[in-house]
Amino acid sequence: QWSNEELQFIYQSAMVGQLTNDSFDIYFDTQNQDTAKVFPFLTTMVNHHAFITANYSGDLSIQEGDEILSIDGVPMEVKLQEMYAFLSGEGDDIKNTLIDMFSFPRVYWWLHDSHDNYIVNIKLKQGGIKSIIAHGIKAADFEQRVSKSKSVFNLNRELKFIGDIAYLHPGIFLNNQSTGNTSEHKTF
Repeated sequence: QWSNEELQFIYQSAMVGQLTNDSFDIYFDTQNQDTAKVFPFLTTMVNHHAFITANYSGDLSIQEGDEILSIDGVPMEVKLQEMYAFLSGEGDDIKNTLIDMFSFPRVYWWLHDSHDNYIVNIKLKQGGIKSIIAHGIKAADFEQRVSKSKSVFNLNRELKFIGDIAYLHPGIFLNNQSTGNTSEHKTF
C-alpha cells in the first residue's frame, strides 16, 4: 500500500517525465522496442509545415530547419490531416503541440506502423529540394536518442524585469498539495 506522499511523488514524476521526453518508451512494448522501425526525423509543426528538429537518418546533408514536403509520395498536408483526425484537440494548433510533445515519428508509427524505408522529399533551407530514401530506425534506438534531447517544455519558474515590465514564466501547473487524484478538485 502506497502512502499519500509516495503516490504524490509517483504522479509528479510521471507527469514531469512525460513532459521531458524521458518516459515515452511506454508507447513501444518490449517486443516493439527491438522490431519496430520509426521515421528518422523529429519535427516541429509550424503553420501546417513540418520542419526538421533532429536528424537520425544518417544523411548529414539534412539540417535542422529543413522542411519535409512529402513522405512516400504523399504531401505533408495530407499526412498532417491524417494526424489531426487521429488526435484529440480543439484545433490544429493544439494538435501540432501534441505532435511535438509525443513526437512526429511516434504518431506516424501509431497511424502507419513500422517501415524499413521512407521516400522523403525535403526542401533544404539553403535552397533546393532533395529526395532521399531514409531508413527507419529501431524504436529502442529512437527512444534512447529522444531521451537525451532537450525537453519540449521549459519547466523552470522565472520572474524577470525588463525596464518596468515584469515577465513571469510560471513553470509547470501541478498541484503538489493534492493526493495525486486529479478528480479531487477541492484540493486546488
